[in-house]
Amino acid sequence: YRNLKEMDLDSFREDLDTVIKGLALTGSFKSVQSQLTEQAKVLLNHHAPLLSKRVSVVESAPWFDKEYRNLRSLRRRAEERWRKSKLTVDKLAYKDLCLSCSDLARDKKKAHFSKVIDRSEGNPKTLYQIVNKELDRKQTSKLPDYTGDICELASKFNTFFIDKIDKIRANMKADSITELESMSQKTHSSLMYEFEPTTLEEIEEIIKDSGINCSPSDLLPQSLYKDNIDLLLPTIVQLVNLSLESGNIEGVKLADIVPLLKDESLDPNVLKNFRPVSNLTFIGKIIERVVLRRLNEH
Repeated sequence: YRNLKEMDLDSFREDLDTVIKGLALTGSFKSVQSQLTEQAKVLLNHHAPLLSKRVSVVESAPWFDKEYRNLRSLRRRAEERWRKSKLTVDKLAYKDLCLSCSDLARDKKKAHFSKVIDRSEGNPKTLYQIVNKELDRKQTSKLPDYTGDICELASKFNTFFIDKIDKIRANMKADSITELESMSQKTHSSLMYEFEPTTLEEIEEIIKDSGINCSPSDLLPQSLYKDNIDLLLPTIVQLVNLSLESGNIEGVKLADIVPLLKDESLDPNVLKNFRPVSNLTFIGKIIERVVLRRLNEH
């Protein structure tokens, strides 16, 4: 893991700005993308090197800030003082701090969720996620039975999904493809020979609509992406335009595949009951959305 909380964010931002300004945005899309990824990795390893530690997984509370942590610390010390002295005055002080902690926690929860709901206006998916989380509707991902070798299970899923795609491609008849191409030419008076370049405003609009969601293969963790998106935006625009100009997306189509059971009632030991969900890189998803806009406009 990387200890991102202890990072000097200002120093990281300065170094990232230096890396971006020194980036050579000439050459192929793949070379520029690889150059940016490698330099970001070096920068990340310098500011937040990978560490190994045995930790207990506890769900984080976004509203649990420094103010609330300090008040809890005061409450804990008041409890210790009362248990040692057994005095009524110390007991009353401890009870007052207990009430203050409860009130502050309630107020911070309300403020946090009000802000989240306001940001999610017009996005029902996010609202459903908030409701499900607060009502503790947690869904555990089911997997086939395995003897403990998770790598062997991952290989089985990988082979199964590849074979499935190969079969779908083999079943696509050449005549059907030719017929679709013929229909396309008849229904369109003009053909699209190139994609119109994107702009900073368009990328900002796409990010506002879809948010910033990263995969483990991304050049930065999601929190650092969000904190430094203003620095990265001009480079992202240039990368997207390089991809549109060359028709190249090498390096951003690598995905982390998560197998999800199609229905809770299905047998998890049957691989065909699973569907692959791809967790793509952030820049790859941005390119897809820009291309989709161009095709819809055409």
